[in-house]
Amino acid sequence: MPEPLQSALYRLLHHRSFRDDFLAGRFDALGLEPRELCLLRAIDRAELVTLSESICRNVLRGELKFEGGLRGTFPDLFSLLERKGCAPLEVIYRFVESPEYEGARQLPYGGAGISTEEAFFDFLRREGTLLALAPYAPLLLTHEFLTGMLAILVINRDPSFELRTPLIRSNGAARYAVQRYPLDFAQSLTERPLSADDSGQVIFLYVAAPGRLLRGPSSAAAVALVERGRKQLDETARTLAERGVLTTVASLSTLADGLARLGVIA
Repeated sequence: MPEPLQSALYRLLHHRSFRDDFLAGRFDALGLEPRELCLLRAIDRAELVTLSESICRNVLRGELKFEGGLRGTFPDLFSLLERKGCAPLEVIYRFVESPEYEGARQLPYGGAGISTEEAFFDFLRREGTLLALAPYAPLLLTHEFLTGMLAILVINRDPSFELRTPLIRSNGAARYAVQRYPLDFAQSLTERPLSADDSGQVIFLYVAAPGRLLRGPSSAAAVALVERGRKQLDETARTLAERGVLTTVASLSTLADGLARLGVIA
């Protein structure tokens, strides 16, 4: 199939604005050559609408053969947006028309690309207006993205998609992410009573260790060990002391042993 025609078919299926122009007969707005337009006009319009809707519903709700859908990864975010008057399927229509979605790897045997989850995360952060509907929507997006991606990495240590986000790092033993959240938002993520640091924030640690996902409030000492490992514990203790965190080499060693048993550090 010629590349221009293949591109036009992709846009008909995935770009609602392009599809609406086609269905309304606004052919001059499509930017197509007469031969391409002649071929496309033979398409069954009802089937086109049905298939495009099916693509979006599968992205939202999942297709058992390939993935669980974005609503499964971002359940609270979609519920929040829905309460603010934004229908989940409307969000997906906008996402599927985005360059982020086009750059994702939608099938396990497709070309190189990021996961649909990371593409959606990038889309919402760039697009911005949806996240502005609620104060903590950006934090909720980040929390559910990190939880979902690291859960995938627990099961699949060598995924077929590319992981490009700088939020997720590797220490050689596990992949992990560290975030700092305002106390009231962090408290909404756990039933355990929390206390904030002097800046009013709480450290949240996410780890994809072998066979388990670990996430929750963490200490600065634990994060330092995840980032630096068990080497030079005395230097780690000094660095923490400079940040106002008083600890001892002995306590760091005990903590490191526990993290190593969990597979968090080597």
